[in-house]
Amino acid sequence: GAFAAVGLAPATLLGTYAGERLSSAEAQARYPRGDAYYLLAVPGADDLLVDAADPERSNWLRYLNHA
Repeated sequence: GAFAAVGLAPATLLGTYAGERLSSAEAQARYPRGDAYYLLAVPGADDLLVDAADPERSNWLRYLNHA
């Protein structure tokens, strides 16, 4: 996980979640057992997910939890 060392205001932008763009069908084919640890569904985007599993194609935001 990632932790803030100082307090952050609500809705503080920390960056853009980077990774490979996939459709839900592509994600299902890649992770048939549902073991996708760095897969993010993009809110408001129809059938778009970002897979940040590859450190070469992603950034530190892959370590954030969605609480």
